[in-house]
Amino acid sequence: MIIQFSKLLLLSLLASSIMASFKAQVITRDGDMDLVKKEVVLDLTKASLLENQSFKIVYGKSNEAINLETLKDEVEKLRAASVFYHLTKAKNYFLNVVKSSYVKELPQLVVRLNITNQFNSIGHFAHDNLSPEYNNALSIPPGEGREKFGIKPWNYEIWFRPAKEINLPKEGLKNDFEQTAAIFSEFRNQSRLASFQKFVSDLFLLTGDALKDSGLNILGSTAIIEASFFAMKKLYGLLQGKKFFLDTSFIPEVVYHEFAHVALSDHLGLSHSSPVNEGMADFFAASIADSATIADNVKDYAKRVREKDAFRDEVYNAGFETNAYANIDFVLGVLWQVRELDKDSSHGLIYDVRKNITSSSNIRGDLLKSILKECRRSCKSPLRDRINLQNAYHEMGL
Repeated sequence: MIIQFSKLLLLSLLASSIMASFKAQVITRDGDMDLVKKEVVLDLTKASLLENQSFKIVYGKSNEAINLETLKDEVEKLRAASVFYHLTKAKNYFLNVVKSSYVKELPQLVVRLNITNQFNSIGHFAHDNLSPEYNNALSIPPGEGREKFGIKPWNYEIWFRPAKEINLPKEGLKNDFEQTAAIFSEFRNQSRLASFQKFVSDLFLLTGDALKDSGLNILGSTAIIEASFFAMKKLYGLLQGKKFFLDTSFIPEVVYHEFAHVALSDHLGLSHSSPVNEGMADFFAASIADSATIADNVKDYAKRVREKDAFRDEVYNAGFETNAYANIDFVLGVLWQVRELDKDSSHGLIYDVRKNITSSSNIRGDLLKSILKECRRSCKSPLRDRINLQNAYHEMGL
């Protein structure tokens, strides 16, 4: 009788685990890194509810898991399933590849779709009357809440804003050329300095017509560079267009990036968007995607958004240390040099880099020192690999 009961219990458990496997369509990358629809199996706790021990996908400020069977809107069904699928992929990467004990102990993450509320570190959600937010995603740190006001404590969360097309000139938003063209701006500044130095030198070395001709040449070359800069700025604006939108929940690397912030949060705070902080999350997003580019070929889900490329030919600029440059790809390129040495060991090495830095660390000093320190400890050929890294960083102007 006991044996028979045990068999029935086992069959019951097997049946429930089968019911928990739910087929759904998601947006993911194919072998050519194009975004395509694909049917996958989601590992859920209860039938079609988007929830398991790791994640619970909800709408807005709700605490109820999304039910894929009762959800009628096919786009929203695709969105919810895609986010769950890619978050699961990201967590498995940190568990199985990076082998993070910190990620292993993380509590269930609540993931909010289409939420427009601003985040409030005390009240969790800012009041609905405050300006709604669109076109981004963010990772939320835990909060103690305020029980006497009915605000319960919360654990780590990830929020995905709805996409909204914005007319930049109408909103009074400026063209972001200064950030995008940082390399050209540095060349422009260096040319100005070189021209000034040559002018001062010629004042002492040349006279008469020779000095006049030199002055005209310096003036002409400076004028060409300045004209090129402003023409490039206008052309950039025309090519990029006036409309902007970003549907973050449909871009796999954005999902990976946000989970990476949580995975790094034992040392890198979630409330500070700095070049090093964002670059670390970019590295893991690119590693999970197994691609040196992030947010490439996303025209159906974004407009006026530049992809990040670990191999972009950029030379260090002191301006890269400021938060205004937090979302460029220079730090991604710095970290990717480690992956170029040894792909397999780079995952754990870069993850350990976080132990030696903070969200306020700089690139040229703190980050490079930490990379070289970890390479000394775990690179296969510590001396040779550190020399190779230093040569690569020298070429990057570091």
